[in-house]
Amino acid sequence: MQGIIVRGNTAASKADGRILFAKVRMAENGGKDDGIYALDNTKVRKILSKADGDDALEYPRWSPDGTQIAFARAGDGGIFSDLWIMNADTANPRRITDFQSKIPHKNNVNAEGDYVTDSSIVAGLSWSQGGNFITFASDKGYHAMRPWTYEHPDQPPSPANLHIITATAGFSPANAGVNLHIDTTVNAPDGNTMAFVGLWAQPDDYANKQTQIYLLDFNTKKYAQLTDMPMFKWGAYDPAFSPDGQSIAFAGRPDYRVNDLYIMTRDGKNPVQITQTTAARSPVWSPDGKKIAFLAAFEGAQFNIYVMDVTPAVPGTPLTAANFGKPEKLTDEKGIDARSGLSWTA
Repeated sequence: MQGIIVRGNTAASKADGRILFAKVRMAENGGKDDGIYALDNTKVRKILSKADGDDALEYPRWSPDGTQIAFARAGDGGIFSDLWIMNADTANPRRITDFQSKIPHKNNVNAEGDYVTDSSIVAGLSWSQGGNFITFASDKGYHAMRPWTYEHPDQPPSPANLHIITATAGFSPANAGVNLHIDTTVNAPDGNTMAFVGLWAQPDDYANKQTQIYLLDFNTKKYAQLTDMPMFKWGAYDPAFSPDGQSIAFAGRPDYRVNDLYIMTRDGKNPVQITQTTAARSPVWSPDGKKIAFLAAFEGAQFNIYVMDVTPAVPGTPLTAANFGKPEKLTDEKGIDARSGLSWTA
């Protein structure tokens, strides 16, 4: 019988704390259910609804202290999106980027194309553990997505604190067409490293695309590939650092029919499968590292939130599948966006 694998650990308890998620572009109810939601222990509540002109609210992320939420606000049918920050109670919303093109384009086919090309999007948000910077991916001023950083989120954005992370310039060199593309940024607890998801296509074979996980060292400005073929022939993505920074949970596809969660050490070693749903994504650790929540869908059903216990590993040894308990379903919702993922705070 297909489903989540049962392990020796008993069913996970409720998800203590608050888990953020997004619903986007829902056909039901005319899209009025779109927005940012929180699962408070076992109760789902809507935090923010779309405003007039919004296409979607995506990638909601708690600040480390749980007092603020960063998110992407998309408009004009998703042609552009911007980084926003608001207080946890939705007060003091502020737009950080301004990525909608200013090209006039009404009733002008050529200008419309220029407007679309000149507009940019924001994706894959991540706060640093100290809350002193936010990273994200954007195609602003470029032909592919690259990582950006917004430093000192308490200050107005400027070229000094809102800019491209140039350390990955070698990943997306100029005039490379669409060969190279960065999709997600995830900051390690130590603040010195960042995992990112890179999509590249071999120059002589655009059908042979790979989505894999990389690790960037901010100090040395070097990056290394953590996952690769043949184990993840169809890609690896959605990395999530454990609170101690020693492990990374992620979604992997050993073949095109399977999308499940894996765990590996932060250097990419000892990857092992920890779920068997065939449709799991977006893992996130509880603040204390004792649980992992993730999104899973069965037999074409909607993505919903599941949680499982994590038993600490023996000091000096990596986590294995035996350290993860039986997943428990926490929500029964429609429209949860797996791409936007989850964010967990106490």
